[in-house]
Amino acid sequence: MKKFTVIAIMTLSVVAMAGTLAVPFFADQGSEDPATLRPASSNAFRSYIGIKNTTAEVLTVSIQYWTAAGVDTTPDVNTFTLGAQQGIGFRPAAQVAAFEDTRVPACDSSVEGYKVGSALMTFVGSRGDLIGRVLTLDAVGQSAYLLPSGPEA
Repeated sequence: MKKFTVIAIMTLSVVAMAGTLAVPFFADQGSEDPATLRPASSNAFRSYIGIKNTTAEVLTVSIQYWTAAGVDTTPDVNTFTLGAQQGIGFRPAAQVAAFEDTRVPACDSSVEGYKVGSALMTFVGSRGDLIGRVLTLDAVGQSAYLLPSGPEA
């Protein structure tokens, strides 16, 4: 019985927890022209996702994307790293190197409807190790919301 208890404790001590950060909705139909910060037309939106590693360690993050209809638009390469206490911003459906961090892969643009959808980021860590927000701009205003941390798995 003592052997079983020691093995059980050792096993539990090496199990890593997986944290998640969900983006319930984004709309990114704005211009990809780096010369303009605002969307090109009044009916276009541009979304920016901002995330921050709140730990003293490097976090490796995987991101998955879906259209509003639930079709997977995750690119083949969907993993990136965040340094200790690092924060970055990116667009989910377009990348303009002058304004966003291009290490984060954008949606697979070959899938119809990819510019409106949702995302899920997973990482090895605890709830609160990765925090974020979504900022959406259009020609007449802006809106923002904090991203909900998901359950630890």
